[in-house]
This record gives sequence, structure tokens and C-alpha cells, in this order.
Amino acid sequence: QSLCLRLLANRPPVAAPVDRGDVEDAVQLLSEMIDAPRTTDVTRAIQGLHALGAFNEKCADTRAVDGLSILGTTLSRIPTDLWVGKLLLYGAALCVLTPVCVIAASLNATVALWPARNEAKSRQHFDPSSDLMAVLRAWQEWSALRDTSVVSDTRAEEFCLQHGLCCGALETLDSEAARLKSEVIAVLPRHAAAQADCHAGNT
Repeated sequence: QSLCLRLLANRPPVAAPVDRGDVEDAVQLLSEMIDAPRTTDVTRAIQGLHALGAFNEKCADTRAVDGLSILGTTLSRIPTDLWVGKLLLYGAALCVLTPVCVIAASLNATVALWPARNEAKSRQHFDPSSDLMAVLRAWQEWSALRDTSVVSDTRAEEFCLQHGLCCGALETLDSEAARLKSEVIAVLPRHAAAQADCHAGNT
């Protein structure tokens, strides 16, 4: 899906729509690759892009060359999973980008935030209703200690020990969230970027 979207977003401009669907456009572009994918795989990818909202509704029959929606065009510029990218853009639109970046980063985390022996009790402490919100609450409290304490690293380590958290995993989560945020900010209009976190303190 990501490859199809980026190829369609970067097609050479044409003077007017031609009588060829998005699937045919993508197949033609991909057929020039050394290891070209099957047409059925491209068709499935295009269907997924429609479900994602990457095409304008008026172009649901895939007959317009300029059929990408604003969402689709913007997603093509964010180097991440497309559904995660959509989540991030919604976070920016709702002015809670940083918390959403933390949640998105946790979805791809390769290091467990909680060692298995501490996980259930610690998650319950931060938010018993949602695993993702528990991750966010843990990160928020840890981040606040690092930002406000004179001996921030020591306080943050004590916090991790108290709640059975992995400090290294939190640092990795923080770094990945910052990377995702910078990638989203880079594709937003200036006024939208300025407002992307204005409600983050209310989460």
C-alpha cells in the first residue's frame, strides 16, 4: 500500500484525466520494477487505500488521475505505516499530537515497557481501563520527572523501579515518539503545526 500510494502521489502531472483507473496506473508504474508485483496484489493494495480514505469520494470508481485525497497526498509524505500515519494526522487535527505519537510509538515497540512479572499490577496503577492509555500515563509521569527535576535521571530511575518499568524502553519510546512527531510536523501547514499540541495537556 505504501509503495502504491507514493508512486501514485508522484506521478508526472497530466493536463486532464485519462480513461484509466488507479489500479492500471499503479500496475503500469510497478511493472517497470525488476521484481514486479502481481496485479492481484496491486489491486488489493488499491482497495486498502480506498478503505484508508486516500482517494477522493468522487473518484471511488478509480477513473481520475488526480484522485488522491488531501489525506492520501499527505500520508504519502510521512515515512511510516499508513494507518499509523492516519492516526498521527488525526492526533494533529485534534491538537493532541504528542500523546498520539507516544501511543503510536508503543504499537511498534520492540522492548517491553513492563517486565512480565510486573506488567499486570503496573498497568492497573496507571490506567486500568486501557493498555495504551496506561503506556501514555506512564510516559507522561516519567517525562514530567525528567523535565522538572534537577536530578532528573535519578528521579526517573527511581520512578521506574517503583512501578516496575524498564527505563531503557521508556527512553526508546520517547525517542520514537519524537521522531514521529517531527515527521508529521514537517508535512503540516505552518498554522496546523503550531496548533498540533495545544490540547495535549488535557489528555
